This record gives sequence, C-alpha cells and structure tokens, in this order.
Amino acid sequence: MDLDRLSRNWQQQHVAAPNAALPTAAAGSALSFPVAQMQRNAWVELIGAVLFGVPIVLWVFSLDWRYAAWAGGLLAGLQAITLLYHYRQLALLRGMRQPLGSLRQILPPHIAQLRQLLRLNYQLSLWLTAMIAVVVLAGMVHYVLPVLPAETHVQFWTWLVSTIVVGLTLVHLCLRWHFKHSYGKHLARLESTLHDLGNEA
Repeated sequence: MDLDRLSRNWQQQHVAAPNAALPTAAAGSALSFPVAQMQRNAWVELIGAVLFGVPIVLWVFSLDWRYAAWAGGLLAGLQAITLLYHYRQLALLRGMRQPLGSLRQILPPHIAQLRQLLRLNYQLSLWLTAMIAVVVLAGMVHYVLPVLPAETHVQFWTWLVSTIVVGLTLVHLCLRWHFKHSYGKHLARLESTLHDLGNEA
C-alpha cells in the first residue's frame, strides 16, 4: 500500500520548505478536519459494506449448490470481521477528536493503529473479492457450462478466467487508490501538522 510512502513524501516536502508557525486555533482546525473527513469515509464504507455484502451472503445461501452453505458461511464470517473492523476504526477516529493539548500525545499511537487497521481492511477486501470470484466461478461452471456446446468450452474458460483476472486486478488498483485518497492523504496531513507543532514547541 502507498500510505507509508505518501506520509514520507509529505514529511520530506515539509522539511525542504517548512510552513510558518501555526496559531493554536488553526492547528486545532488542521488536526480536526482530516479526522472528520476520515470519519465520513469510514461511515460511507460501513453503509456500503452492509448494503453490498449482506445481499450477496443471502444470495449465496439461496443457491442450489452443494457448497452454498459452506461458501455463504465463509462470506458471512468475512462480513462479520469487516463490520468489527469498521467499529474499531470508528472508535479510533472518535478518540482522535480531542482538545489540542491532548492530541499531541494521543495522535501518534492512534495514527499507527489506524494504519494497521487500513492494511487489515485492504487484505480483507481482497479476500472477500476473491471469495466472490470463486462463488461466481463455481456458479458459472455449475449452471452455465453444462448447457453450452462442447466446442465452446475452451472459449468459455478463456473468457471466464480472463474476466476474473482483470476484475481482481481492477479491484486491487481501486482499493489502493481508495485507501490512498480516503485515508492516506489525511493521515499525512495530520502527521505534517504534528511535525509543525513539534517544531514550535
């Protein structure tokens, strides 16, 4: 993921061209705004996970497939872990909405924990996407392949595997972009403001 690299680049830019001293009110705003943005993004992700994930789990359980219960149970487990992740993430972000004096002490460990959670979310999202791809693949083989003419099986497999590979690659790239722009730049901004406040002290 690019979160750590973005943070390093941001801090290097501030070393090369440091900002002017920030007034206390401006510093408080500079610290609270990125946290508010991340909270909003986390709530959007949580709502999206429920609206998107729950129907998929129910659909998998309803399939006439001997592994439907197993696949649905695994997807439900991943969905539950995702919800627990968002609960922990929102709790961390709420803890970052503190008076300025307290923020100087609590923000660094909170930022470190949030980065760890984001890496976990990235991995969970990839696993969940891979599981959905497996279920789709099994469904296509179970329902579509038997009714296709034998001479089209090679073309079918080529199309199916290519579609899954391209889809997983796009999901991977979209997740990297999403975490970088929804969290990475805000974390880098927090760290930059803390760096400026440390220079003033």
